[in-house]
Amino acid sequence: MILAILSGLCLALMVIADKLMVNDCYQGDAKQALFISSFAGAALGLVVTSAYWFFGGTDTTILWEILTTWWSSYGLLIFVAGALSAQVLYHYFHCLSEDTDSTIIASWLAATPIFVFVFSLILLPFGLLFDEIKISPWAVCGIILTSCGLALLERYSYDSTRSEGKYWHHLAAMVLLSVLYIVLIDQTLGKGIEHTNIGSHDFILALLPAYWLGFAIGMRVMIKKENRISFGENIPLLRQYFIPILIMELLGMGVFFFEFLSLEELDSVTSSIIIGLHVIPVWIVSVILTHYNDSLKRKGRHSGAIFRFQLNTEMLDAFRVRKGSRLFQLICIIAIILGLTIFVLA
Repeated sequence: MILAILSGLCLALMVIADKLMVNDCYQGDAKQALFISSFAGAALGLVVTSAYWFFGGTDTTILWEILTTWWSSYGLLIFVAGALSAQVLYHYFHCLSEDTDSTIIASWLAATPIFVFVFSLILLPFGLLFDEIKISPWAVCGIILTSCGLALLERYSYDSTRSEGKYWHHLAAMVLLSVLYIVLIDQTLGKGIEHTNIGSHDFILALLPAYWLGFAIGMRVMIKKENRISFGENIPLLRQYFIPILIMELLGMGVFFFEFLSLEELDSVTSSIIIGLHVIPVWIVSVILTHYNDSLKRKGRHSGAIFRFQLNTEMLDAFRVRKGSRLFQLICIIAIILGLTIFVLA
């Protein structure tokens, strides 16, 4: 569970940082953001995974044998899962580049397990229900309570101007691909471990490089000449933001790395629900940034620095939390935590 919590914390920080930077550093170009994230995420992921292979206490030759033996079956499916993750990021960056706040995105990502649950019910008549999904009255109550808390928190707690349907198709695609990703990971690892009789730790760790290779598929956006030209023109700005970009990509890599390793002890749905709690630190940081933004405006200033990162009031306007709804927000957060607890214990 600790690994899933770490993944959620990384995701919360990533969502906040991406919202602040996508329209500045990447000039609102989701393709540039995807290219950088796919390249850096895959590279950093392979480096960290390699270090884990050599210093994690498992014989490297055993891990390599597992990877090469099962590459043509389970390895390829994990590769596809990595590619799906990259495509999720593509739609995620599109959503962030529109006139919406980060908590809307965080809320929908957090609600992904609800859609997985619905998807599993659709498959029930075909005998394809996932063994790991807990279907009981209490589990259903937990899911409903969590989803209601998330929905109400997103719907009534923010002042920022909402896009008038401009990004809905990217939002729908992001959720749908996230569902497919969770389903694919759940089925591949669950059936793979059962079929091969290999321990979950060794099996997951051995196939992790395949995931990062699939994640690198996101770099395909630079095949188009116009995307390469736009990226080249933006290189000076990217150099200026090198350190923040590196920090963001380390966080992004941490999201998927910790999530993948958390599957050693948790099923994919439970892991996703725990990670979904990232909406809470996103909300907390949004409150802090709202207060900081108001403070700057009262002083007649248009910019300030937090941990040496320059922020202007225009960027901070994306985090407008209504003061009059704080109690309601707290109730929503309690509902989210309570719903999660009920589901996990059901």
